[in-house]
Amino acid sequence: MSGQQIPVPLDGNRDLGPAVNAIDAILYSCSTIIVILRLITRIRITHNLGFDDILIALAQAITTVGKAFVAIEVHYGLGRHRYYIPAENYIAYMKYNFLDWAQCFIVLAVSKISICWFLLRLSQFNRLRNILYALIALVSTTHITLLLLFLLQCQPLNKAWDEGIAGTCFSKEIIMNIIIAQG
Repeated sequence: MSGQQIPVPLDGNRDLGPAVNAIDAILYSCSTIIVILRLITRIRITHNLGFDDILIALAQAITTVGKAFVAIEVHYGLGRHRYYIPAENYIAYMKYNFLDWAQCFIVLAVSKISICWFLLRLSQFNRLRNILYALIALVSTTHITLLLLFLLQCQPLNKAWDEGIAGTCFSKEIIMNIIIAQG
């Protein structure tokens, strides 16, 4: 942390990384099983695979990339206090954390659009269908904009994970607002 002194943590050098990996693996396994069961049902039982199913499968595939990012983040220090993480590991951690957030933006957008397509399959009412099409357009537009804002938060880009590089970034408050807006 450029120029700031990091206080010694009161609870020592604890490593919660294995717990992070375990919880992430459990949640990822559950979501993967649910998506696979949904696809099996749609393909084998109802013979009615739709665009919403393809989108949720895509979201799960992108989540797999996020799962890998979390494992790499743990390797570089996620789950430990910043005080105990060497500077080079912290920079690597921040880089993969940045990439993890970017994939999260994409997964959330694809998941929301998948839900809209699912509701379109169920709807018989033109007014509701028009609202859902508008919602798909709104979600697509806002999430692409927010993803670009997130990706371009720093100039040069690698300043987002390496505070030692000269350049400029959005304030932490603006970045937090971008993250909250896409959720």
